[in-house]
Amino acid sequence: MTKVSKEFFSSFQDHKVSRSVNQDTENFNNAKGKVSVSCKWGTCLYKCIDASPLVVCAPGRCEGEVFIGSHSYTFMCSRLSDGKVLWESRLGDRIESSAALSLCGGYDGQVYVLNRFT
Repeated sequence: MTKVSKEFFSSFQDHKVSRSVNQDTENFNNAKGKVSVSCKWGTCLYKCIDASPLVVCAPGRCEGEVFIGSHSYTFMCSRLSDGKVLWESRLGDRIESSAALSLCGGYDGQVYVLNRFT
């Protein structure tokens, strides 16, 4: 499994990326050549996901985490590099909104604040 590094992301900031689509694949072209996009890992959240994931990377403090919730009332934190579930919490109802600073709202009218290291 390849670890996503700061250098990986900064290489995209230096170049304009244009999208070109051919038949059944999508390619992104930039000044250095083609970049392919593939799925490195996935995880089961038991029901649909309406919210975007929150990706948190603190240089020198962690390898990065992904926070996401679903209609199964499950909110979880996974390691960015390999998808290992670090923790998960069952909330009072389905989750519709994206997390921000480990805050999320549920259909039960509650706003949940979770510690990222829980």
